[in-house]
Amino acid sequence: MGRVFETEEDMKVWVTRDKNRIPIKAKVNLKVGSFSCDLTEHKGLKNKLGKL
Repeated sequence: MGRVFETEEDMKVWVTRDKNRIPIKAKVNLKVGSFSCDLTEHKGLKNKLGKL
């Protein structure tokens, strides 16, 4: 089986600094291209949402 990522830095995930640790953004570089995604909505948080 081959590798999906060239290096460990090919995937970055940004999370909130509050107790929820919500992943709000991700950027991934692949051998055949790249993609990014952003959180657009949330619900049912265990803790109160902190500042973004």
